[in-house]
Amino acid sequence: MAGTRIGTMKPYKILVMDDNRMIGILMEQIMSRLGYDLTYTTHGGETLEAYRKAKEKGAPFDIVFLDLVIEGGMGGEETISRLKELDPDIRAVAFSGYFNHPVMKDFGSYGFQASLGKPFTLEDILNAVKTLIPH
Repeated sequence: MAGTRIGTMKPYKILVMDDNRMIGILMEQIMSRLGYDLTYTTHGGETLEAYRKAKEKGAPFDIVFLDLVIEGGMGGEETISRLKELDPDIRAVAFSGYFNHPVMKDFGSYGFQASLGKPFTLEDILNAVKTLIPH
């Protein structure tokens, strides 16, 4: 099964932060069909809390997708810097519809391992996941 950890039947855990609920629904549908366990959050504070709780339980997220621009809340750039304080080894993908955003062009300098432009395709998501999770 594509979404399970090598040598186990335990699914990989993915955290998606986006203030657009339709993106959350789309990601939930895609990831569940691929066998991944997805948690959806809408802003940075909620994301930090979800990540902290999962890490404390000994079941941290394998990948975090962070929307860079959150209307009225903490976006991906600030969220990743705070997540790095919780887990310096976090694997994160910046995603945004703003292709000219500095983070999208130089994601590694901001603490991300990949970037994903919106709108995205299933293939785009799979490539991002494959980059960060061994299959």
